[in-house]
Amino acid sequence: KMEEPLSAWEFFILQQSHRRLGVSRAAESIVRAHEMHMFRDECFLIEEYRNQGTLLDLVNVARADSASTTGGGMDEVMAMWLTVELFRTVEALHSKQIIHGDLKGDNVLVRFDDPGMETDWSPTYFSSGAHGWASKGLCLIDFGRGIDMKQFVPNVAFIADWKTSEADCAEMRELRPWTYQVDYHGMAGIVHSMLFG
Repeated sequence: KMEEPLSAWEFFILQQSHRRLGVSRAAESIVRAHEMHMFRDECFLIEEYRNQGTLLDLVNVARADSASTTGGGMDEVMAMWLTVELFRTVEALHSKQIIHGDLKGDNVLVRFDDPGMETDWSPTYFSSGAHGWASKGLCLIDFGRGIDMKQFVPNVAFIADWKTSEADCAEMRELRPWTYQVDYHGMAGIVHSMLFG
């Protein structure tokens, strides 16, 4: 990922996320940043490559497929499972005091990895990740607006000092204090787009 202006913040937040989450299912749902190279006029963030597209791509495919029938979003069972995966991952991040800050469909990659030949694959969902389900889910990307809440006093809250839009949470639009609400609003938007296209 090439960035301009220079910022090592995303690399820092990704490293902190993986360090705090340790070996866990949630860590597998956060993109890995391997290296950061900074130069005078730009920087390069070397991340793991995932080529299965974004959740927004999946919503658009589902919308196109359902246009002739319902005109809505994706299958409700699929949307429900992806919602559980999204909530599981973001809840784990929040428990480690990290806010993503920019959750939307194009910042969530689809993660349908091959569970491998040695895995006893089961089509029945296992929330523990057993039977190949740990290799399926989502992968959060673009942590450039991430916030490390450990850097602040416990009762801190923020006020948005920029021009807001409907994409921002109500607290930001109304100049009220916010913290984790930014991620909850983003998750609600993602779920709405999955269900209604």
